[in-house]
Amino acid sequence: MPVATDKPWLRITGGDGSEAEILDQMSRTISQITDFEKLLPPGSSIERVSSEQVDGVTTTRYDVVADIEAVLAQAEEDEQRQAAQAAQQLGLTTLNYSVWLDADNLPRKAEMVSPTPGGRTTMRMLFSDWGEPVELTAPGPDQVQEVDASQLYG
Repeated sequence: MPVATDKPWLRITGGDGSEAEILDQMSRTISQITDFEKLLPPGSSIERVSSEQVDGVTTTRYDVVADIEAVLAQAEEDEQRQAAQAAQQLGLTTLNYSVWLDADNLPRKAEMVSPTPGGRTTMRMLFSDWGEPVELTAPGPDQVQEVDASQLYG
């Protein structure tokens, strides 16, 4: 199922929970960043790619590849093992994502591209205003596309 490009928010429903476990693990990992390399799953490789601007802030882009078999063999935390098992159930052999860190090693952007039956799905998160108070407003229905999780992955 293609995701509408005119709706910036996605609500994922249904599925067997595998998709949610992967997204949940990734978001918790990113939100807890203090030492980026310590948070990488075991068996991950990281490559410094380039210096890029994200929302006017100079960042360094890192590409990460997590080998699912290595994560399963080496993971000490249940959450990492569960996320790897969920990815394996979806037929993935690696998790590939990019993270852009600023001069304080705080994430400014994270992006994960996953294969789907119709091509690929991109999940992009932007981070800003670190340490500032947060006020959240839920997006209106016209800004949200609802997608069944089973349609995101083959």
